[in-house]
Amino acid sequence: MKQAVIIFGLGAQIKRSGKLAKTLSNRGYKIIIFDPLDLCVDSRPMDVLTNIDLVVGISLGGLWAQKLVAKFPRSKLVLIASFSGIGRETKLINKMVFWLNKDWVIKILNLSKKMRTEMLVWIYKQVNKIPRKANEETKHIYEYEMLRNIEYFKNLSVNQIKTAVDNVSSVDNRELLKKIKNKTLIFAGNNDDFCPLSVAKSMNRRIKNSKLVISDGGHFNVFTDNSYIEFEKFL
Repeated sequence: MKQAVIIFGLGAQIKRSGKLAKTLSNRGYKIIIFDPLDLCVDSRPMDVLTNIDLVVGISLGGLWAQKLVAKFPRSKLVLIASFSGIGRETKLINKMVFWLNKDWVIKILNLSKKMRTEMLVWIYKQVNKIPRKANEETKHIYEYEMLRNIEYFKNLSVNQIKTAVDNVSSVDNRELLKKIKNKTLIFAGNNDDFCPLSVAKSMNRRIKNSKLVISDGGHFNVFTDNSYIEFEKFL
């Protein structure tokens, strides 16, 4: 049986990846799932993996996916709303890394868990914009996933968020990408402020055997129903 590894990002977005996992299962893949919050503490469980045919990295999970796939040159790689390390183009992530090292910011984040949902919705919409030409179905999905993501982040501890951000600040896979020969599919969004399209284009240039697929989504809704068509073709 073929084996696929999915490394999630922070957020509930692709836990809609019930559909992603189902697509792989229907294709005969055994699925192994990792949570980035666990890998931030201990990445050794990935060291014992063998015979991996597909690696999927979502957002933050893409950092580990890029490292993992280097061990399996025959496997395929899928990167969704991901990046290879912080730099000039990942401005929003850079700001998060900077501010989360401030004690007073940590105190505010703790208080934010008590904010009214309306305020959290406003903040969410500032950093994860809905596509400009969104149809009614896309708007409905956006609203649904927004509420799920807000609930997800409210349930995270500030220490968990800080640990994840600290891990991001210490990783730079840009040179590693040049060594990746695996067949790769990169999904990016025109309205992704966390992992801008310019970052995806840079990864596309560095990974020689890669294809870039662009949607109008923001960070948490880069992977659309149309993306599944490209994903199925890739498999």
